[in-house]
Amino acid sequence: MKQEDLDAIIEKHDLWLNQKPGGIKANLSGRNLAGLNLKGVKLRAAKLAGANMQEVDLSEADLSFSDLFCANLDKANLEKCDLRESDLRGAYIRHTNLKGAQLQNADLRGGSLYTHSSEGSHLKTDLSHCDMEHAMLINANMSGADITHSCLVDANLTKAQLDGANLSHTDLSHTKMTGASLANAKLVGSKITNSELVDVNFEGADLSGADFTNSDLSGAVVKNVLLNGAKFTNAKVDSNSCDNLEHKLEQHESWLTSKGQIGEKPFSWGLN
Repeated sequence: MKQEDLDAIIEKHDLWLNQKPGGIKANLSGRNLAGLNLKGVKLRAAKLAGANMQEVDLSEADLSFSDLFCANLDKANLEKCDLRESDLRGAYIRHTNLKGAQLQNADLRGGSLYTHSSEGSHLKTDLSHCDMEHAMLINANMSGADITHSCLVDANLTKAQLDGANLSHTDLSHTKMTGASLANAKLVGSKITNSELVDVNFEGADLSGADFTNSDLSGAVVKNVLLNGAKFTNAKVDSNSCDNLEHKLEQHESWLTSKGQIGEKPFSWGLN
């Protein structure tokens, strides 16, 4: 697609958004937009399913309420992009800049892509190696997503759905995650220091090697978890659970060093 063709579509979409004569809702599904200028564009509620926007500059663009199902946003610049309520199921968003992006209520679960020659293949949303510092992800659904080796420093993940997501080796320091659900998630080697983790559900999660130093886990559910090498230095938990947590970690360390001869493997316990 040429830039002038895209500009014409955006112009008609703007008329459609403002309910003016000649307006047509933008449908860019499956189109190749690589190399085009989309910085600051207003494509609210547009159809962009399967579109190729690899390495495209979408900074400060309005893509809220848009259909980005299985879109390719690898290495794109989405800094301060508005993606609220957007459908990003099965999207490729690797090595992408999402600093300050608005992703409230966005759907980032996996999706099934159907073609004429196949019965459909399930695609996980890939957010690996992304920079999401200061991103707003309130109520976002990222269940099952790959968010490994990413940066979510100072992000807001309040009430976000991250069940089954892989956040291993991701920096989640200084995040707000109150009421978020990370059941059966992987946070192996992740940094979750100085974070608000009040009422977070970690049930069944793999927290091996995770660092929770100085974080607030008041009311958190931490049942049936793996804790090999996890750190809770100065972490805040419910007062009646602090001693139990320290004891459990000591028992687990003994279990590891004695190869199971003494101590306890903390596979079923909680902070609630």
